[in-house]
Amino acid sequence: MAELRLENTGKVSGIFEIDLDKGLLSCLHISDGWQTFHIKDVSTAAYQAYRKSDLSQDERWRRFFEYLDDKQVSRLEVAPDGLQGSRRLRSDDLQFDGEISEVNGALNFYLSCWFDVDEVFGTHVVTDENSDWLNVYANYSLADRQVCDTLDLILHREDSRDEELTYRLDDNEKAVLREKMDAYCTKETGLSLDDFCDSLMEMESTETLGLKM
Repeated sequence: MAELRLENTGKVSGIFEIDLDKGLLSCLHISDGWQTFHIKDVSTAAYQAYRKSDLSQDERWRRFFEYLDDKQVSRLEVAPDGLQGSRRLRSDDLQFDGEISEVNGALNFYLSCWFDVDEVFGTHVVTDENSDWLNVYANYSLADRQVCDTLDLILHREDSRDEELTYRLDDNEKAVLREKMDAYCTKETGLSLDDFCDSLMEMESTETLGLKM
């Protein structure tokens, strides 16, 4: 439904998400992506637009949007379970680059961000309005031999601030990532993903044994 809305085919007139527990209302704009507001602000904007009965519909809309102009809430601030955009990751989004490194018991893969990251993560970096950019990493657990539940993201702000964020993967995304990781690992190391894990763990075991001796 969100994809049809963004394509502006006319089949879907609007996409909205209302979270009464958090007091938030989000709408999907065809050019600006998800926009989130406090429900109380939307309610007040509607009151401002309709409190006079003799206003034209265009004037009502003008007043409504004018009130909400500076009231938008960042979705990064209201997504405790991870980032969320207007669509999920697709197979053709997933391309790795650089070395495969081991970080905290997991293989770490750098994900090239050539796709529209704002659509997937709900960020605001594919724009001329700022110079922010993202680094995205996928991880594969050495012990569990499975793709970790989240992508790790670092949002680099143009004012030099860095924010550590996450994107929670669904089962389909994890399955596709597993295939992509295995192919990339074979290409880069000559070993399958699990064989490469075995070699690293054997190396660590040998080094640990050497230290004890």
